[in-house]
Amino acid sequence: MKDLTNNPGELKDPKAMKHPSPGVFHEWPGIYSNDSLSFQSQKPPSGLPRSPETQIHSFRSKSNPEGLMSLDSSLVYQPTFGYIVKFFILIHRKFKAELDFHQRNAKEISGLQPDTIASTPELQTIKHMIYFDCFIIINKKENPNFMKIERIVKRFQLVCDVLKQAEASLSKVDASQCIFFRNETECLKSLMKILPPSLFQSENFSKICSELWRFIRKNHQDPSETLIQAPFENLKLFLYGISLPTSIFEDFPLHEAVYTSNLPMIRRICARENSPVFYSHVEQSDPAGVTPLMLAVMLGNKDAALILTNHGADPKHRAYPYARTPLEEAIERKRRGVIKVLLRANNIIKQVQWEENKHTLMELLRKLPDFSFEMGWECDSKIIPFVKRVAPSDTYKIYKLGSSLRIDLSLLGWSKLQSIRGNSSIIFNGFGNEDGGRLMMIHHDKGLSADLFEDACGLNLESKTEDLIKQDRMKSELRAENVIFKPALNWKGEIVTQNLDGYMTTKYNAKGTFSVLYTKRNILVDFDLNKFGNFQEYFESVLTLQDGKVFFNERNSRFFEPFQF
Repeated sequence: MKDLTNNPGELKDPKAMKHPSPGVFHEWPGIYSNDSLSFQSQKPPSGLPRSPETQIHSFRSKSNPEGLMSLDSSLVYQPTFGYIVKFFILIHRKFKAELDFHQRNAKEISGLQPDTIASTPELQTIKHMIYFDCFIIINKKENPNFMKIERIVKRFQLVCDVLKQAEASLSKVDASQCIFFRNETECLKSLMKILPPSLFQSENFSKICSELWRFIRKNHQDPSETLIQAPFENLKLFLYGISLPTSIFEDFPLHEAVYTSNLPMIRRICARENSPVFYSHVEQSDPAGVTPLMLAVMLGNKDAALILTNHGADPKHRAYPYARTPLEEAIERKRRGVIKVLLRANNIIKQVQWEENKHTLMELLRKLPDFSFEMGWECDSKIIPFVKRVAPSDTYKIYKLGSSLRIDLSLLGWSKLQSIRGNSSIIFNGFGNEDGGRLMMIHHDKGLSADLFEDACGLNLESKTEDLIKQDRMKSELRAENVIFKPALNWKGEIVTQNLDGYMTTKYNAKGTFSVLYTKRNILVDFDLNKFGNFQEYFESVLTLQDGKVFFNERNSRFFEPFQF
């Protein structure tokens, strides 16, 4: 029997329930002032024989005036199908409006840059979402097309399509009929009995149902335009590759499976096959920015890391700027077995991306006329003197013939504020070659050549791992951020053009922020994970990482409030 006053099960709020009193009526404020969650706990005074406790979750609506039925063993939710249909209809209506807005303003959205002053608040919000870089679940550098307006519109259209299918399926069911469930797993099983299995194969629909479950868990009123705003905003963020964490540990089943080393459960959740939850993204961060793969690294769980990477977890994913990647964390903690898993996974990711895009590159090169030219670049500053002496620079010699390409270069890397030089070439063999589509690196000084992807997957993981562990603890990194190319203008304000070998060219200026970071590596979460008795204790510690203050609190959060732009 659960003790509601000490462990409210699905209804969690450590702050509100820290010092409950027997027989007291508790009320939690929701995201909006008119949204509250109520329940009553009845408990005999201390010292008296303990009798069965009654747990009542008020779940009243126009179609369910009697509220949620009361059982002795646990909380039971009893929404009607009309309640669920109304949720889907309201969400669908909002997404249809968003889809129309994106389609009408596609050109302006495509031109949004970090320094763009948007013409409307709606466009300003979209700009923030495009360049938002905290709690992201998509590696935007590895997926540069993810934020193209065509892709965004397509994702919104898919959401509208699955909601329309769900509404059509539920229209055949008696709206006054109720379903009963105690937790997310039972809610999932109930909906799978009445909705087509094909709907649950959609990642978008699974995420929608996850938000439905959380909405039912938090609200006892009929869905309304006001109450539905929070799940709608969560779903909208999701379509932009953002997933803000909650302060409820049950919302992180994949983290819990990793923490308890429940390998079969990790597989089930990642593969979404017989999963106990609607949806859990493999890159979802907890409130401290720890992803399931990062947690596996911290625990030294090589098997969990292998399963996660096999299902798409990126060893170089950053949940927020300047956060450690799982690979960097593994190197710092000297987890040799985990490092090998992550290195192999990273190489496979790059090879898959190359295989998906190489034919597009070959076709593009084939259409262009043959050419050769030199391109020099260097860093300069009107404020800081002698930047050219310490900043990297190079001159590229580029040759194009048919669908093949060759680039000669000398800058191979950057370490400790010094350039690493060498006489090298990158050769891409296009159509008509025996090894067409291969990308080769030639080291002329050493007389060596290597396939940048195939050889990387078969590299000596032992030696590479040891090299990474032994590397200097002080790390330097050159970063270019918010780089924008704009046509150069002459003193008359006209665009500068020039005829080069019969080709009319335009001069562009690149403007951005270039920074050289020279920092000591540290550990993301510096505490002993073995001191916690279970995952809930670990999660509660995560919530109070910063000077005892809650890192992130779901019930007080609003759209983008935790971050400043």
